[in-house]
Amino acid sequence: MIGKHIKGKGFRGVLDYLHEKDQSLLIGGNMAGDSPRILSAEFSLAKQLNPKLKKIVSHFSLSLPKTERLDNDTWNAIADDYLEEMGFSGSQYVVYRHGDKDHDHIHIVASRVRITDGTTVNDSWDFVRSMKIVRDLEIKYQLTPTLSSNQKLKRGQTSGERRLIERTGEESIRTKLQQIIDAETKQPIKMSELVNCLKKRGINVQLSLTQTGQFRGISYQLNEIAMSGTQLGQAYTFPGLQKHRQISYDHDRDYDLLLNACNQNSLKISSLEADQQQKQRSLVIAPILRNLVNQTKNNNPETERYRVAWQKNIKTLSLYKKNNDKNHDLLILLVKYQNQKFTPLEIPLNEEKKSLIKQSDLDYWHQVSIKLSQTNSKLKRTFKI
Repeated sequence: MIGKHIKGKGFRGVLDYLHEKDQSLLIGGNMAGDSPRILSAEFSLAKQLNPKLKKIVSHFSLSLPKTERLDNDTWNAIADDYLEEMGFSGSQYVVYRHGDKDHDHIHIVASRVRITDGTTVNDSWDFVRSMKIVRDLEIKYQLTPTLSSNQKLKRGQTSGERRLIERTGEESIRTKLQQIIDAETKQPIKMSELVNCLKKRGINVQLSLTQTGQFRGISYQLNEIAMSGTQLGQAYTFPGLQKHRQISYDHDRDYDLLLNACNQNSLKISSLEADQQQKQRSLVIAPILRNLVNQTKNNNPETERYRVAWQKNIKTLSLYKKNNDKNHDLLILLVKYQNQKFTPLEIPLNEEKKSLIKQSDLDYWHQVSIKLSQTNSKLKRTFKI
């Protein structure tokens, strides 16, 4: 059985659509009306209990394979079980059965506002919960299992892997990785927590970075065999984990944690990527530094966290991140400014790449840029933000 879910703002449109379909039959629900107009009026009673909720309509469809058909009573029982497990107990709903296609299916229209007490049905992870409920209903009503969306996003075994199982009785590394990741993502989890959980289960995780320092890919290593997320399936890639699994990623919360976790698992930024990243970020910050020099009328302006040096004789701008000892301030930017053009110059990077301009540096100087644009008067030697 395949389940689909759409949320909307108004009941009348979807009710008209379902009612007017060829071979449409209203087979169940908990409402008195039997026409879109009357049903819509009934649904409006729940809407009045929470007028601020924009998407009040939940429209579900449940479909069987072409080889199966159910009677109306069984369909109604499935609809009741499905809605209860999705948290819609106490909500108004109707069930339409359609015969316009070659596979037996029903449509459920339900209110996200419970008519009993005016509370709202939580829609967090509803897609993932729906898939699990559908699998459980297949077992309960002895229906033919249908491949879920997540399963379609999972790479199957190769012929060689199948022969390995036949010969040794042992699952392939691909299957083991998929099974372990599936087990760790049954409940909502942060991306940084997932990496640590996998590490405890013997899986090393490596993340690749874009030239701007953002995560772009993920790979997994088990028993000295590494496989990329793409090799496991779309649901196991870095964006796929967020889209198709219960994985949340927040840059501010997870970025440094992921770097730290994956550094222990051999996360490496190539020198080429590091240099390119440095140059691109330098070109973002350099015009802001030049503007700061101009507005302060000072070749060596400072903020509370950084100091800038404009060497007019050689047309070079430098940016240092302050340390307790000025002699150990960290040089993170070096550009040539000539003929109104900025040209990044190479900075020797230490082994830990500590001189790379980080996202926090970009964010800081973005705020400086905003403040400079709002300031017309001459600024003091030390610019505060």
